[in-house]
Amino acid sequence: GRLTACALDSERCATVPVSWGSTRLILHGLWPAYNSRREDGTSPLDCATTKEKFDKSVIPPLALDFAPNYHGGLARHEWQKHGTCTNMPPKLYFEEAMRTMLMLPRTDRGTPAVIKDNIGGEVQSSELRKAYTKEVGIKVNDKCVLEEITSCWSKAQKNGFEKVGEQIDCPDYIMKGFRNNCDKKCKGLIKISKLGTCPV
Repeated sequence: GRLTACALDSERCATVPVSWGSTRLILHGLWPAYNSRREDGTSPLDCATTKEKFDKSVIPPLALDFAPNYHGGLARHEWQKHGTCTNMPPKLYFEEAMRTMLMLPRTDRGTPAVIKDNIGGEVQSSELRKAYTKEVGIKVNDKCVLEEITSCWSKAQKNGFEKVGEQIDCPDYIMKGFRNNCDKKCKGLIKISKLGTCPV
């Protein structure tokens, strides 16, 4: 599975200068994935593995900080598109997504110090990579502004349910794909936007 955390992008931006997201990455989603790239390039999407329907009451309280867009409709989308492919009930799916942010080593609840210390500035991709214990995808936009960090995780079983296991190095197809474009696109120099503020 993949966990993608991102800076607020301008298309979905709301100015929230005193929120959690003004100084940290926020969660986009927990996405099931294959260990190797499929010939058709797909990942599991919109699965019919569960009949359980989304109900906003299953969104954990931590989402107010970790995933504020979940309260604006993103949670329903994430459940339908990705959560239904996990063999987890909705409540567990969202709890696991939040727990994964907490499990990222050497970070402050998902955000490494190198990001928090350089808000409004720039950082070398090599320094950002050192902040993580495993290989992660680092995606930037056309202006070299950090958009997202993708971390990858194994699956585990507990009490008959799939859960998130240990963090693993992201597979080759992630590391050589569009979710890891910073070294090619920007020669490794990444801008860290003032998170939670909208570009003018």
